[in-house]
Amino acid sequence: MSIKQLANGKYEVRVVSPRINGNRKEARRIASSHAEAERIARQLQLSKSGDEPFDGENQNNCTIKNALDLAYDMFWSHCKDGERLKRKGEFAVEFFGSFTPLNAIRATDITRYQQSMREEGLKDSSINRRMSAVARMWKAASVADRVSMADKPEWVHLKEPEGRLRWLFPDEERKLLGYFEDNGRDDLVDHTRFALDTGLRFGEQEVARPEHVAAGDLTVACLFDEHDQDGDNNKSFFTKNAKSRVIPLTKRCVELVQRRSNQPTLFEGLRYDHVYYWWKKARRDVFDGDKSITPYVTRHTTASRLVQRGLELAKIKKWLGHSSIKVTERYAKMSSRDIRDGVNMLESFVVED
Repeated sequence: MSIKQLANGKYEVRVVSPRINGNRKEARRIASSHAEAERIARQLQLSKSGDEPFDGENQNNCTIKNALDLAYDMFWSHCKDGERLKRKGEFAVEFFGSFTPLNAIRATDITRYQQSMREEGLKDSSINRRMSAVARMWKAASVADRVSMADKPEWVHLKEPEGRLRWLFPDEERKLLGYFEDNGRDDLVDHTRFALDTGLRFGEQEVARPEHVAAGDLTVACLFDEHDQDGDNNKSFFTKNAKSRVIPLTKRCVELVQRRSNQPTLFEGLRYDHVYYWWKKARRDVFDGDKSITPYVTRHTTASRLVQRGLELAKIKKWLGHSSIKVTERYAKMSSRDIRDGVNMLESFVVED
C-alpha cells in the first residue's frame, strides 16, 4: 500500500492485493486530503481477501463523489473554468448524496433532480449546464473502468430559448468611443476598437502581445506555459477551446499595435473589472440602461459585420475560433443576402396607385 501526493495537491492511493490463483490485483484511488487517502487505503486493504471483489473491481463501489473527483482530474483541473465546472458537479453530489453509487441513479432520479432545480428557479439553460457536468462525471468514471456507460440513464436536453444577439451599429460605435474619449479613457478607445476589428474574447485580448503580430496577422495561440529566466511560470497566449488561429488585422489595428509595441502586452494593466465598470457607465449614460451592452457585444459586432459583408460562415467560424459551425450559424440571420431575390419577386406584385 502506498500514498503519494500528486502535482495538483491531491493524493493517490495504491494498494496491491494477492489473489488465490497467484495473480496480483492493483487498485488506485484519488483522495482530496491525506486523511481521506488513509481512510480509502484502509477500506481497500479490508476488501482484499479470497475471491471477494477487490474494491473498485465491483462497479457498484463508484460513488457519485468518486465520479466527480475523476471528472475533475481528467477534464477540469487544467481548464480555465475548472473550479466553476466542478461546482456544477457538486450540486449533483449534494442532491444525491456523496456515497450514492453512480450506477444506482436511475432516470426517475434524474427527473427528480431536474425538478428540484426548476423549483430553485433555474432556467432550462442553467439546468442543462449542470446536467452536462453529470454527463462528464459518467464519462470519467467509464474511462476509469468504474462504471459502464450502458448503465447511464438517459435524459432530455431541455430546449433553451434563443437569446438576442446584440451588436453595435456604426453610430453606436461612434457614441461609445466618443464617451470614452470625453472621459479621458483613450486606453478603452484602443481596447474597444481592437475588439471590434478582431472579435477576440476578453481573455484572448488581455494577453495579446506585440510579438504575436507579424506581417499584419495576429496569431491567437492555445494556452501553454512559459518559464522565464528566473524560473517563474507564466501563462502565455490562450484561446477558449485550445485551438490556435490567425486573424488578419485592419489598418487601425496595425497602427494600434505599433503605438503599443513598447509594452509587454498590448493592453498592459487593463483589467476586466476596469473595462466592465466603464462599459456599465456607458450603458447608463449613452444606451439608456440597455443591459445587453457589455464588452462581449464587440465580438457579436465583429461577427455581424463579417456576415453582412458576405463572408462565408465557415470562414467566420475560423476567424472567431468557434468550436462548432452551429455556434456560428446563430449569426446567419444578421444578413438578408440569401433571401434578397425575394425583393424583386414582391416588387412584381406592387400595384401602382
